[in-house]
Amino acid sequence: MFTFTHAGKLGDILYSLYYCLEVSRRFHFDKFNYDIQVNKMISDFDDTCEKDEMLLSQKDAEFIRPLLNALPYVNEVTIGAPPNKETIDLNSFRRRDISPYGCEIRDWYYMSSPRTFPREFWKQLIQVAPNPKYKDKILFTLTERYVNIAIDYKQLEQFREHLAFIGTDSEYRAFQTQYFELERAELSEDDNLLTVARYLAGAKGYMANQSCFFSLAELMKINRILLSPDWVKDEDGEIRIGPKNNLPLGGWCSSVSMTWKMVSTVNDLLKL
Repeated sequence: MFTFTHAGKLGDILYSLYYCLEVSRRFHFDKFNYDIQVNKMISDFDDTCEKDEMLLSQKDAEFIRPLLNALPYVNEVTIGAPPNKETIDLNSFRRRDISPYGCEIRDWYYMSSPRTFPREFWKQLIQVAPNPKYKDKILFTLTERYVNIAIDYKQLEQFREHLAFIGTDSEYRAFQTQYFELERAELSEDDNLLTVARYLAGAKGYMANQSCFFSLAELMKINRILLSPDWVKDEDGEIRIGPKNNLPLGGWCSSVSMTWKMVSTVNDLLKL
């Protein structure tokens, strides 16, 4: 049985599961172990980084751990286990050999192996028991990063009765301040990513920009709309090309880059 190790971030951990599962099955293992490294900095893997930051905290690791433990192909999840020579390191993509723009996140991990694998990114990897609390709603997240400036999110107000925001306190406050008031899905301090997954599984669909929660929806293959980050504004207010590195695949899904397309796609989802 293989053990894989990853330093984050959360969405990257989720997307790595395709590689972990395909490698394991190639060698006739039904399960694998997964270790989450915490408190690692980008500079631990890339000494050319201009803006250093921590990739994953202990709190983040504890947030994703229950979901990983619930997966039938994961044998054990550890946090901060000492690596050994048999541990497969999933962090090589951070060493700048691979461009993070205009590609596919799930494909990053396959670059570290000399072998060829099927890369079946359309397959569902996560199934959970649905929580029907928001069964008539499209759950929605707009994070503070990767916001496509070409989309007018105020146009979503016409769907307000069909939407419920799911995200952090700061994300919710920022959306309400900048756009319009919106119902919020209940998440407490004690909840985790498995709680989120159960909400997503029971909802009518999910819409978000690129984020951990969208990565989760992508692996669950629920009805989903990606608000693609074609053009984003950086911390200095400069407009730049965004990391358009996730293509929704499998099931009912869409990637939207413009306001009219967002409105049209939400209408389509509500008709399902």
